Amino acid sequence: QRATYVTRGYDDMLVRMYNHPDYRHILKNKIEFFEMFHAYIKRDWIDVSKATFEVFDKWVAGREDFMIKPLDGSCGRGVMKITTADYADTKAIYDFILTNQSVLAEERVIQNDKMASIYPGAINTIRIVSLYNKECDKVYFPFIAIRIGNGGVVDNINSGGMTSIVDAETGIIRFPASDKNFIKYETHPVTGTVFKGFQIPMWTECLALVCEAVRLLPEVGYVGWDVAISKNGPLLLEANDYPGHDIYQMPGMVPDKIGMLPTFQAIVDEKRTCKSSK
Repeated sequence: QRATYVTRGYDDMLVRMYNHPDYRHILKNKIEFFEMFHAYIKRDWIDVSKATFEVFDKWVAGREDFMIKPLDGSCGRGVMKITTADYADTKAIYDFILTNQSVLAEERVIQNDKMASIYPGAINTIRIVSLYNKECDKVYFPFIAIRIGNGGVVDNINSGGMTSIVDAETGIIRFPASDKNFIKYETHPVTGTVFKGFQIPMWTECLALVCEAVRLLPEVGYVGWDVAISKNGPLLLEANDYPGHDIYQMPGMVPDKIGMLPTFQAIVDEKRTCKSSK
């Protein structure tokens, strides 16, 4: 059983095999990512570090709230919701953002009502891990999870959130959720929503969105896409060139205690076979 688990070393190997180092920066820097994938972002944003106060003041005008993030952060660190009424004026918001270095300001996503029923305080995103076989032009989804907020505005498991595995074909949550301390939740402690069996809405559209995004940057083929389902449909929040290997092998989410290595290895083998046949 231990031999079936993806290790950090194997995950590093996947990154080296699929992700060209000259292109990974596009996903690491959120501004570059937003610029390249603007058709899939579907919301307004601004880099406050490069905006004069006058430009920022116009961007904020009429907004009750918005989100701010670091340009290259991870694990949900530095992500905050700004409520404009909490500040004396726009200049105070501008100074706060520059001081805290969470300089990417973006329109807050209003999530789909069904997704909000899980937990309305955060955007409950779907982490869709893709492997793209350029040789065969085939997209694989070896692992998909839902991340769920729990008391905060961030759903990331490293920032107090929870997670569970999603069936790639149906979009149905397969197991109870778990937090970073491996505490299991059959239902959400705030809303009472039952996790196992929950049908994520607009599932076909979610996968189609990622399939299009994958082919926009084929040089980076191993990606963890963070998808949100808004009232107007799926959109990309961000993407990760190092998807990680821990979430999909957590206790309680590996049937028969068999890890994900056989799944990934079968995809890698097919990539090598396809490449050698050309």
